[in-house]
Amino acid sequence: MVMLIGFTVATVALFLDAYTIVYISAGVIVVGALLWPILSKMGYGTNGPRYVAKSDAR
Repeated sequence: MVMLIGFTVATVALFLDAYTIVYISAGVIVVGALLWPILSKMGYGTNGPRYVAKSDAR
């Protein structure tokens, strides 16, 4: 989700010629890429111990 938000903000900023925001968003994308394996090891990935399927959520 972090990477998706960073990519979306970067796309809009690139369209508006706000290159400083594009570079900040690129940093957010890198942070998201670093968080992905960390959160996965903590059990927040698919089929991890903290994963709850939508059908089981009720």
